[in-house]
Amino acid sequence: MPTVNQPAIAQTCHGMSTPASDNAVSFLLSRAYDLYPPEKRSRALSVFLMGPSLGAVLGLGLGGWIAQEYGWRTAFIVVGTPALAISALLAIGSREPQRGRWDAQPSAPRLGMRESVRALWAAKPVRYLILASALATLGGTAFGMWNASFLVRSYGLQLQHAGLRAGGRVARFLHAVGLVDEDQVRHVL
Repeated sequence: MPTVNQPAIAQTCHGMSTPASDNAVSFLLSRAYDLYPPEKRSRALSVFLMGPSLGAVLGLGLGGWIAQEYGWRTAFIVVGTPALAISALLAIGSREPQRGRWDAQPSAPRLGMRESVRALWAAKPVRYLILASALATLGGTAFGMWNASFLVRSYGLQLQHAGLRAGGRVARFLHAVGLVDEDQVRHVL
């Protein structure tokens, strides 16, 4: 039987790992700039940045089903293990790319951090984009974290169905961008 402290400890460990994952994303984005020429970089970054959304679909759908059938501990292990395995493979098998291979020579003098932030914030569209992105991230994160619990508590869904419903919203997105067809989306929903 779990104690009251176990979820708190797990959440604390997750909170401690979040800055590490943010640094890993920055590191991998930096690598993408050195691995791909400018004309191929947008596709490479799009594929890379699609990973968290695909992970959410799999984590919600598969995790909900596994939690319903085998318990939350098993779901935690099954959903988390691939990330650890992929991380280990990347740590062992990837090489450092040649830095600056695709960099163009700067044509204008570079601004310092303070001047750059001031110039960006002065542009009204950029300021609105930053604020809109922050609100969208807040809303999306809140939705992602509490959607399955909301569906279970408010509508009496079983955990596996709530997870599949939450994952189905992302499946609709995958259909919109052409990665899955209509029949596959209907099957998930």
